Amino acid sequence: MLEATSYRYEVMQPKARTLQNTGAQQVRIKEDELIAAMEKQLNWEDKVNQRANWDEKLQLKTEYKRLKAGESIVRGEMKLASKCLVEVRKAALKKLLDEEMAQYTRELSACGKTFYKPRI
Repeated sequence: MLEATSYRYEVMQPKARTLQNTGAQQVRIKEDELIAAMEKQLNWEDKVNQRANWDEKLQLKTEYKRLKAGESIVRGEMKLASKCLVEVRKAALKKLLDEEMAQYTRELSACGKTFYKPRI
């Protein structure tokens, strides 16, 4: 009986149930490979989406920095323009005062008078 029992396990006789199990196992293996391929594709798409989001945020940040730099340049130009305007107004006022002084001097000299000039 011992030989008969061991012979049963040594003989390679495919049974219907064993064939069904191998077929099911092959189907599971193919499904697992398909799932692994889909996961790999999803991971790749996720990386692409993350990179696209990073690029978009980077573009927004650089645009913001560019605008801030432009604003600071404009502020500096406005300060310089206001200083120039003050200088122009000073020059115009000095010219006006010089012209008035010359006119007063002419009027006084017509009367035979002059402004007092201290001697140094």
